[in-house]
Amino acid sequence: MQLHVKLAALECIEEPAQLVLSCEGMLLAHDSLVSTLGSAELDLTVPLLGGKVHGSLAHAGNVGPNAEGREEGKEKEDRPCQAPHPVQPQLCQRGAGLRSRGPNANST
Repeated sequence: MQLHVKLAALECIEEPAQLVLSCEGMLLAHDSLVSTLGSAELDLTVPLLGGKVHGSLAHAGNVGPNAEGREEGKEKEDRPCQAPHPVQPQLCQRGAGLRSRGPNANST
């Protein structure tokens, strides 16, 4: 009986071709004999079958380009500040008993 078939039966694997056997770092062929091995230690690798990759790790290697920054507008040129409004002289100074004049004069 071949070694792959025997190990597949022990591990409850339906297809012995899925097993990967190695001895001293060298992969063993399916028709290799145990008597020809140089060591009594064997490494058995059983690949995991399919399944969907989900989550953010599925796109871990896909790095998109950085987002382009906004264009900055021109810097404002130095302009002189607006001149302060001049203080208007009081034209209508009223004395005691004189009538108030002007558009918003309140009668008192």
